[in-house]
Amino acid sequence: GAIPTPIVDTMLLHKVVQPDLPHGLAYLGSILTDIHRWKRGDPGVNARSDRELWIYNALDVAVTATIFPILLRLAVKHEVGGIRPEALRAMMGNFP
Repeated sequence: GAIPTPIVDTMLLHKVVQPDLPHGLAYLGSILTDIHRWKRGDPGVNARSDRELWIYNALDVAVTATIFPILLRLAVKHEVGGIRPEALRAMMGNFP
């Protein structure tokens, strides 16, 4: 049979960890990573080529992958939102 794995939504996790701050990926990328600003305008709709769209999507994935362990560490540290720290630690797996 199939064994389900935990899924964590980084935006929902950020709402729990830092509820008073904006929660968009562009904002989180700007404060938690050193990745350049990639969400000017609406590149997901206005891409001039498939390559531009692929780069835009790859940057979304890279930023999400970068902020995920940071948000998990914050949630564990502050034991926020009724989330059990041991459950978050289990989700962290090999994340530092």
